[in-house]
Amino acid sequence: MAVTLKTETPERRGYSAVLYGPPLVGKTTTLALDPNFKVGLIDLDKNSTTVEESGNVTIFGCDDFSDYLAVKEGARAGSMKIGNQTVKMDFDLYAIDSFTTMEERIKRYVVDKFAPNRKREIASKFGAQTDWADLQDLEIAEVRDWQAMTKRASNPINVLWIGHDNLVLDSLTGQAVATELLLQGKYAAPRIISAVDAMFYMIKQPDTKVKGVVHRGIYTIDQGIVRADARIAIQRRSELKSSYWDSNIKWSEIFGAMGYKR
Repeated sequence: MAVTLKTETPERRGYSAVLYGPPLVGKTTTLALDPNFKVGLIDLDKNSTTVEESGNVTIFGCDDFSDYLAVKEGARAGSMKIGNQTVKMDFDLYAIDSFTTMEERIKRYVVDKFAPNRKREIASKFGAQTDWADLQDLEIAEVRDWQAMTKRASNPINVLWIGHDNLVLDSLTGQAVATELLLQGKYAAPRIISAVDAMFYMIKQPDTKVKGVVHRGIYTIDQGIVRADARIAIQRRSELKSSYWDSNIKWSEIFGAMGYKR
C-alpha cells in the first residue's frame, strides 16, 4: 500500500498524454523542437523523416508488434540490446507514433501469435468478433503498461501517444459536434483517454496578417468542438497554458507544467 500525505510531494513523477490532430500538421516534428529534452521515438509508421537529423531524438523503427514490445521492455528495464550493442534507455520522453499503425500491428499479432488457432472465416485474416474485443483489450493494456511506468517510484518516464483525429457528428443534423481520437473500436477512444493524464490537440492554421505563413499550435483545453484536457492537480492548471504555438511548443515545458520533475 502506498499513501501520499498532503504534505508530501513526490520527488519525481512522469505523465502520459495523447497528441492527436489531422495528418501533416507536424505532430512528430514537435519532438525535435526542444534540444534539451531527450526523446525515444517508437516509429511504427516508418515516417520520421522530419526528426531524423535531430540531436535529441533517437528513432526505434519497429517492423512489427514484437519489435515494439522489445522497446517497451527496454524502457521498463532501463536498457536494451540491439544486436551487439546495449542502448541506455534514459529518455525524458517516449513517443509512440502512431495509434493507427499500432492497431494494425496488434491485429496482425492477434492473428499470428495471440490467437492463431481461433476459428475465422479466413484463417489468416483478422475479423472474428473476439478478434475485435482482443484488439481493444490489448491496446488499452499497452496504454496502461506505459502509464504504470510514468508513476513508478524509481526512474518514472513521460509518454506521448500520437494519433489522428475523428469528427463526431450529430445523428440528427450531421453537424460536427466534437473531435475524438481516431480508433477502430467503438469504445476504444474513451477507454484510452481514461488511461492517460492528458489529451492534447494539434492544429495548423494560416496567419491572417502575413500571406504564406502558417502557424502550428497545441491546445491543452477544449476549444469549440476540439476536445483537450489534462488530469492534473488544480494548482497546476494555471501553469499549463491553454495553447502553445510554433517555437514555443517544447515538451519539456508542457510536461513540466503538468508536474514532471527531472
